[in-house]
Amino acid sequence: MGTWKLNEQVESQPGPREHTVVYEACGRSREGTVDGVDGDGNPTIASGPASFDGKFYPVTGDATADMRSYRKITTIRWR
Repeated sequence: MGTWKLNEQVESQPGPREHTVVYEACGRSREGTVDGVDGDGNPTIASGPASFDGKFYPVTGDATADMRSYRKITTIRWR
């Protein structure tokens, strides 16, 4: 479904400094994987279901969260 490479250079905040986010279709569901490097230079990887329905699903490998929720946002532009 898509791959995004993010590079966060915020010195005042702890957490990942660069990571790659991948969303893959797995049958009727979706899987999200975040692979990167934390603020101390240590490798990190977290994964879990990524259904865009607003419900919370468990995530593994993330020291800051045990569940995540995704929802689709539609933008309307007025002219």
